[in-house]
Amino acid sequence: VAGPARTYAHVTLLRVDTSTGAVDLRYALDTTPSVASVRHTRLRVTLGRDRQYVVVSEGSETRQDDPGYPARQHVVDVRARRHATFAVPATPAATVLDATSGALVVASAKQGTLTRYDLATGREVARVKTLPKVQRLALSPDRTRLLVLASQRDVEVRAWPSLAPLGRMHAED
Repeated sequence: VAGPARTYAHVTLLRVDTSTGAVDLRYALDTTPSVASVRHTRLRVTLGRDRQYVVVSEGSETRQDDPGYPARQHVVDVRARRHATFAVPATPAATVLDATSGALVVASAKQGTLTRYDLATGREVARVKTLPKVQRLALSPDRTRLLVLASQRDVEVRAWPSLAPLGRMHAED
């Protein structure tokens, strides 16, 4: 949707019962008005492993650290049918959400940071430096470690949810 000097996107999340093809959940939210054009806005949708939360990451594809192009996280609680929106330091490159610990971690590739948020309050709890050019975050199955995967096959292992560094390595072929 475009306005005189602002643009925003209307996002509708649908959950479809694959056995019947029926839509059993419909949830709509609007992204934050921005001076960025829609064609330069990046939206990434991530479903939490518990399937209770959906994270919609919003930012600029081309102007990642420009304050006129805000980056936002929308965390949708599917069961409660509500969402919270809060600002993040830069366009999110990757996110990981864990409802058990109540934590959301957002990686900024350009800034080389990990930022942890409290899901209950939406407040920033910690921000730490990490590898440059983060591409993915992965939580270990036992929820004790966070893997940070960056370009050039660099890997960092951190304690979860404290984000304390445990080690770094370079993945070989």
